[in-house]
Amino acid sequence: MSQTPPPLGKRTIRRHQLREIVPLADTTIYDMEQRGEFPQRFYLTSRTVVWDLGESGGLA
Repeated sequence: MSQTPPPLGKRTIRRHQLREIVPLADTTIYDMEQRGEFPQRFYLTSRTVVWDLGESGGLA
């Protein structure tokens, strides 16, 4: 009887990684986030912003 492993945590990327995938300006990404057209960023710390790849819907 095999056991399934527990689900892994979120796979996140930082801003420089996001820019490699999506060649858009920061303001464009921010505007798209506000309109619900782009995954929302979230903060790991007060200075570290990341995006969840699971919400990318085909960005990667």
